[in-house]
Amino acid sequence: MQRELERLRQAERPRVIESLADARDQRTLQRRPEYLDAVNRQGKIERRIRRLEQLLAKAQVNAETDAGNDTRVDFGAEITLLDDENAAELRLRLVDTDETNEEENGRLSCHSPLGQALLGQEVGALIKLRKPNGAKHYRIVAVNYA
Repeated sequence: MQRELERLRQAERPRVIESLADARDQRTLQRRPEYLDAVNRQGKIERRIRRLEQLLAKAQVNAETDAGNDTRVDFGAEITLLDDENAAELRLRLVDTDETNEEENGRLSCHSPLGQALLGQEVGALIKLRKPNGAKHYRIVAVNYA
């Protein structure tokens, strides 16, 4: 979350402000698609910045997580899974929904069906995930809290 907040503050916000300034230099602002697009992007960026600031202000380290136990899956764990169907290895970090986004792969919400199925499981466990086109099976190969 901290990295996303810094990216928004240092890169995205200045970029959209520059777009707004460029659009303002042109006449008939309200009819310019570039101006309207920049206004919308600015609103989204500012809302996301406020949300991240609120979350980080309330953030606490979860002392109950057994970070010394690298066998049980809990919040914040990096999990290595093996797809039983095609033997592909998948690495995911179990995070809160607010920490997942489309730009950053490898993060799995603890509230997602797979995230819920993984919580509390140990290395070696077989996870069965029901999907509309059939079941998917994963085996937990490793758990890391680094």
